[in-house]
Amino acid sequence: MKLTENELILHNQFSEYGKNAKEWLRKCALMLPKINRHRIWEKKGFSSIYEYAAKIAGMSRFQVQDALRIMHHIENKPAILKVAQTKGLNAIRPIAAIATTENQELLAEKANSMSKNTLETWVRDIRQEFCTSTESIQKKPIDKPKQVQFSLPAEIVEKLEQLKGQQTWEEIFKEFIKYKECQPQKPEPIRTNSRHIPTSISKYVKHRASGLCEHPHCNKEAAELHHTIPFSLHKVHDPDLIRHICKDHHSIAHHGLISNQEFSPESWQTLKQEHTPNKYTQINSRVIAHKQLNFAPS
Repeated sequence: MKLTENELILHNQFSEYGKNAKEWLRKCALMLPKINRHRIWEKKGFSSIYEYAAKIAGMSRFQVQDALRIMHHIENKPAILKVAQTKGLNAIRPIAAIATTENQELLAEKANSMSKNTLETWVRDIRQEFCTSTESIQKKPIDKPKQVQFSLPAEIVEKLEQLKGQQTWEEIFKEFIKYKECQPQKPEPIRTNSRHIPTSISKYVKHRASGLCEHPHCNKEAAELHHTIPFSLHKVHDPDLIRHICKDHHSIAHHGLISNQEFSPESWQTLKQEHTPNKYTQINSRVIAHKQLNFAPS
């Protein structure tokens, strides 16, 4: 609905005040550790840092606790603190707990160049892969049948019993797995100068992904068709080298932070930093710059 001239003026004023309010609230959050360390709140007659922040800056108890927690992690890490001062605590929230004096420059660069969602996804992948590798070292595989229990609605159980007939459950599940593994015929790779992915290949790749990101640690909705070997290097649309992945992992890939992309996703590894500049680096930089240009707010 179109605003009248006076309504538009009110809206613009409110938006400007809101923007300024957020900026000042961000500055207050960054000052809280020093306020607390010097117990300024006590010297001014307040019962706690929470009462002080609430009455002076309108900050909730959660906001105060959150700011103090994050600032505790980064107060001796100037590179990340600089990002927080520029972009706010939300921008560095995903990396605060894993930041060290050794990796602060790298993490600060990622916080500056990645969106918050992409940064969160990258950090989560690193943590998950670390935990997985640690568990694989500590635990020896046990080669014996596993018991699986799950609950199903009565009507589904009845239908399964009917379908089972005289077969064993093992036979039923083997048939089910075989059915699920059936794929449409894989199209041949196509060499071309056109970046447009042929329909037959895009359909095959999307069917293979079943609508979910093909990154091994992700179950987000797939949104981008990604050439795991940059198209500009070999001018080929190969279904084995095109993956259907979510926007965040597409961004992480073009930041050069996923290795082994030329292999199946099970072999992919999330990197903490990009390898020594290689033939992919310049291409990835151009892709990132292109996306930032196209999606920058007007």
